[in-house]
Amino acid sequence: MRYSIYIALISFTIFSCSGDNESDTTEEINQEEDVTSMDIPPEAIDEEIEVNEENDPDLEEDFNPDGDAEPFPIDKFPSDWIMLTDKNGDGEEMFIYNYCEAERPSFQIIPEKGENWTLFCAFGQDGDMFELQNFKAYQSERELFQVVEGSFDLIPVYGDKERHVVFWWNRDMAFGHFEGMSFGSNWFVPEEDIDNYEQVDEDCEGLWD
Repeated sequence: MRYSIYIALISFTIFSCSGDNESDTTEEINQEEDVTSMDIPPEAIDEEIEVNEENDPDLEEDFNPDGDAEPFPIDKFPSDWIMLTDKNGDGEEMFIYNYCEAERPSFQIIPEKGENWTLFCAFGQDGDMFELQNFKAYQSERELFQVVEGSFDLIPVYGDKERHVVFWWNRDMAFGHFEGMSFGSNWFVPEEDIDNYEQVDEDCEGLWD
């Protein structure tokens, strides 16, 4: 069954940090334009996303500007997320793609003791393990939908490339958007909601001949 998503129902505002002077502000605006440019390959965009105080927003101010949002704890957040493929490239119709010789791209949040949890990314035939730190999120009502917005940091267990992820999750429409995860798509669905989406299988005929 096809599941149409009308992103226009939801308006999200991303706040940029400003510098101490005009030159710093101009430099940061130019960097933001470079990161969001469609002409830059995904690898280059990901390299610009680093964990530091300058691009780590004040979440309570950015995601709870009216003071009416409630903190959303990580232990209530879905643990398993499956990547969605954008059928027409317009963000309106998504489906789940099943590969012949690879797992579906996904990520899993694994509970740990203390504040730091583990996040495992499955990129088909490859995978990466991260320490998930600084999870902060708020839930509020947006255009009659219950929406959770927030961010977290990913510290690689193997390697040195840290990532800062900013996300929002529409609980009623059963999909989320995660910026900074380095998947082929930023759209994901909680595993318990995958029946809301069409599943398309890769054509495996003759693959093993």
